[in-house]
Amino acid sequence: DNRQKLITANGLTYDMAVSADSKWIAAVEYDSNIAGYNRAMLASVDGEKKFFLSHDGEVIDAVAFTPDSKQVITTDQKGLINIWNVENGERYYSLNAKEVILSLAVSPDGKYLVAGIEEGNHSIVWDLATRAQIATLDQVGKINAVQFSKDGKLLATGSSEATVYLWNVEDGSFSRTENELFVNGEVLSLDFNPDNKLLAVGDSTGYVYLFNLALGQEVARLPHIDKVTSVSFSADGKQLAT
Repeated sequence: DNRQKLITANGLTYDMAVSADSKWIAAVEYDSNIAGYNRAMLASVDGEKKFFLSHDGEVIDAVAFTPDSKQVITTDQKGLINIWNVENGERYYSLNAKEVILSLAVSPDGKYLVAGIEEGNHSIVWDLATRAQIATLDQVGKINAVQFSKDGKLLATGSSEATVYLWNVEDGSFSRTENELFVNGEVLSLDFNPDNKLLAVGDSTGYVYLFNLALGQEVARLPHIDKVTSVSFSADGKQLAT
């Protein structure tokens, strides 16, 4: 048995991230009775380091690593975003969306942070170097999923109103492309394939949709028996896990 126990939680764990260098794992813990257990747990895979990342008892919604694996980002239900140093578990700095955040993504070059917002029909983009909010991306509905393409040239945002928008990232404009993609239910998950030609979209009606981005058209639909909360292409793009 090659399993290794890295983290033991006192409450429910419902979000998790692994650093790009595979040296760190972060998991969100939730306890409806004990506020002190509302936190993220950060642990090194070698078992030598473990930190608890707290938002003073606030429920943490999401966790993500920066591409260089040096920082981990957590968000809570009041819209506070904390950026932490993985080596010592200390908070580096904070951003504040002042709104409930449902989804989070960091661009492959580590330059931009995007948060999908529950109310207000938009996503928010920050420049992590300047820590400044640089764009608001309008889209009707709750923004349940946000995802950058692997080359960092596009951003996809998915809404509870069954739409996926694509945004130009390469020129820094975050202008919307002409392609607007539609599914049958709430968009819950997104992933680009490695060559950025396909976008997989999981929705609340139990389907994964594959879109050819050059054509702006759906090319396949994969049925499930329940809502699809996660989609992920393999590194070689030959397989899709849903």
